[in-house]
Amino acid sequence: MKKEKIYIIIIITITIALLIAIISVFLFTKDNKISKEVATNIALDYANIDKKDASYIKLEKDDNIYEIEFNDKNYKYEIEVDSKTGNVIRYEKDIISKSPISNNNNIISEEEAIKIATDYLNIKIENVSFTKNKLDYDDGTFIYELEFYYNDTDYEFNINAYTKEIINVSIDSNDYITNNGDNYIGIEKAKELVKSHSKKDNIFFVKAEFDFDNKTPIYELEFYDDNKKYEYEVNASTGNIIKYEISNID
Repeated sequence: MKKEKIYIIIIITITIALLIAIISVFLFTKDNKISKEVATNIALDYANIDKKDASYIKLEKDDNIYEIEFNDKNYKYEIEVDSKTGNVIRYEKDIISKSPISNNNNIISEEEAIKIATDYLNIKIENVSFTKNKLDYDDGTFIYELEFYYNDTDYEFNINAYTKEIINVSIDSNDYITNNGDNYIGIEKAKELVKSHSKKDNIFFVKAEFDFDNKTPIYELEFYDDNKKYEYEVNASTGNIIKYEISNID
């Protein structure tokens, strides 16, 4: 009888010890998360950016993920870091300035990309209605994304901004938009209206797209200048500026 009691006490003691160990490991694991400073340094290192060159830093924590945004002179970075492991789980890099392209990276101009697309189709640029001209950064290289209408057809081109190679061509008939497109001011006119309104001339549009808002045809345009982000909506039929926003990014 005494032996049975001893065994029971031993079993209870071992069980309690195991429970204490499990709870301790759980609490340690739960609290063992990297700090905001460490997460920021991981993001900067991943982007190969010195902290002194990051002009704008934003850090938010959502569950077990640090969401970090910052700019250097030429690009905007968005990076997500796992707060437990320190692994980078998402990385985005977008251009916010035109000057480094022409000066340093030997990237072709927007006009050259447009000429490549129109020459490919053997059509004249003055007969084309552009709805999107955008320089994007994808998988380590810059790509011009062009969308335009010609002869009742919607064309989409992706052109390598370094090699001038046409990466992708998409052709789709879209009678409704093209038949009404003759009455639109065109994306280049919309850019000029935005430049005039903002009193900014030497700017690079990171977004210039055609869209519909409650059945109203509009051009959506965005650019960065002096640590500010400018967003415009222009009525594609009348040329009126429907909406504009200016926000600080510093």
